[in-house]
Formats: sequence, structure tokens, C-alpha cells
Amino acid sequence: MPSGGKKKNLAILNKEEKRALCEYLERAGTQQAHVGNAWSREIQYIHGEGRITTKTGKAFHIGTFKGGDGNHRSWITIGGEKKKIEGTDINYGVDEPTMQQVFNAHKRQFGVDVRSPTPSDDEA
Repeated sequence: MPSGGKKKNLAILNKEEKRALCEYLERAGTQQAHVGNAWSREIQYIHGEGRITTKTGKAFHIGTFKGGDGNHRSWITIGGEKKKIEGTDINYGVDEPTMQQVFNAHKRQFGVDVRSPTPSDDEA
């Protein structure tokens, strides 16, 4: 399992951070994703704010991982130390999801319209 699995290592967002996360997700789309090998046994950060940070001063990133059991997982992190945000871990099972499915799943977690920005590839 990826690091950060212990509850004490999870980030719990305050209202301002949650609002900033929703803004990040509204802008997030597969056209900015770095998906070279998104599903490996090493944690990959396929999407993130890079040099752009939110009003909170903390960047958000989407991480992916394929476990030894073959399950595909993704989550959202906050801050330079990439601390996993509580409640964002998604297990897609053994069938590899598309990047659009990953983005949409995280958008749905926070009530963000899955059509923001306009989907660029396979699925809304």
C-alpha cells in the first residue's frame, strides 16, 4: 500500500482548503496529466499544480498506484510533502481506469461538475 496509509498521516481539510481543492478540480483535466506510466507499483503523481498554488499556499496533486494485488488506486494530496487528503483514496479494482475516469471520480467526491473543463478524451 502507498505510504500515508496511517490515519495520523492524513490531511483533514478546513473550509478554505476544501474550497481551494474544488477550484483545483474544476480546472483539472486530462490534457494536463502526465501519464507516462500512471499505473506502476511506485507512486506516480499524474497531475498537479506545479508552480501554481492555491490561495491556501498549498498545491494539490493526484497520485496513482497499482498494488501488488493488481488493484488500481488514486488519491489527492496537499502541500509540498504530498500529504494524502482523508477520504480521497479510490480503489478501482483490477481493471485499469482511464485518466478521465480518475479525474471524474475525484470531481464527484467533492461535487464538482465532471464537465469542467470539457472532457478531452473518452468519458464524461
